Amino acid sequence: MLVDKQIKERCKDEDEKLISPFDENHVKSISYDLDIEGYINKDGSLSKERVRLQPGESVMIKTIQSLKMPNDLVGIIGERNSKIRQGLEVVGPHYFPGHTTAIYLRVTNVSPVDIELNHGDGIAQIFFEKLSEEPEVSYADQEGASFNNETAYLGYGKYQAAYEKQMHNIANATDKLENLESTMYGNILTLMGIFVSVFSLIMVNFSNIKDIEPSMLIKINASLACIICLFMGLILFFLNTNKKESKRMKLIFIAVMVAVLVTMVLTAIFL
Repeated sequence: MLVDKQIKERCKDEDEKLISPFDENHVKSISYDLDIEGYINKDGSLSKERVRLQPGESVMIKTIQSLKMPNDLVGIIGERNSKIRQGLEVVGPHYFPGHTTAIYLRVTNVSPVDIELNHGDGIAQIFFEKLSEEPEVSYADQEGASFNNETAYLGYGKYQAAYEKQMHNIANATDKLENLESTMYGNILTLMGIFVSVFSLIMVNFSNIKDIEPSMLIKINASLACIICLFMGLILFFLNTNKKESKRMKLIFIAVMVAVLVTMVLTAIFL
């Protein structure tokens, strides 16, 4: 592993330019400190504004420093003790010999509180290990080296189609869980609605029944039936996320509502 004086020598070498821009104050005994330039937006653009990470939230950041790895070294990203204690988890790749790139890292807030990240903050460190010999094929000459010369963020690189397919499968599984959850809530509310409806009908029809005229009793029951149907319909419209089932149930609801309204009108006219 390279020590401080070796890191300085190789970074000051005009032909090599291991780290750019180079700041001698960033050199530690066996590593070089990396600073935040900005974070990556959803559209892949770079923002240099501060970002507030909530607990469990992750963000891709770009460092101020870039790398030009020679064929006899490998670069290894390491976390800083201070950031670990703050509650930040920093993940980065190994940088292969021959890899020229900006440095992109994933930062996750694993603490129970919000944490702010600002332009210029120290975020990680990089170690350099010397290989026993140079590889036959460097990363620059490797077929399908998707992230070489990555000055602007490339996202998934050449692997986008495969990764998006995997994420699509995960999204489908999430949708199924959400549908199941909505169905459970809908069933619970439906049962509650049925219970309340039956209880209301019993109370209306058997409480003080002698004091209520039959025509008025019919009107009250018809009105209550309309309210019950409306309540059930709202459950179907807002909680049923199964498109095929939802369409069928909505048609049934509309038909029932029309029948109830017609009954109410006829009741009001003839009673």
